[in-house]
Amino acid sequence: MVVMHYPKTDWLKEPGTLAKRFRVPVLILTGERDRYSNNCCGVETMRAMEAVAKEANAPFELVVYPQANHGFNLQTPGFRRDDAAGAWRRTSEMLRQ
Repeated sequence: MVVMHYPKTDWLKEPGTLAKRFRVPVLILTGERDRYSNNCCGVETMRAMEAVAKEANAPFELVVYPQANHGFNLQTPGFRRDDAAGAWRRTSEMLRQ
């Protein structure tokens, strides 16, 4: 499986092409307000991947934390305790599978 926290997506020209190729479970955890480094990790691209993955029946889950910024799970000014705990719980659940 693959677990990603706010992955860099600005390089994806056609996110659907990647999403159709998922063969192992993919979990992405990200913040709705993430605008880090010129929007390198934009939730819009991740939502596009989610839509295509769903159509292709690919094993993909996107979890968006509405109030979170980039680094919400790190001890930085953007740290969000509840979101970080939720992300860790989901990561642990994925690893147990």
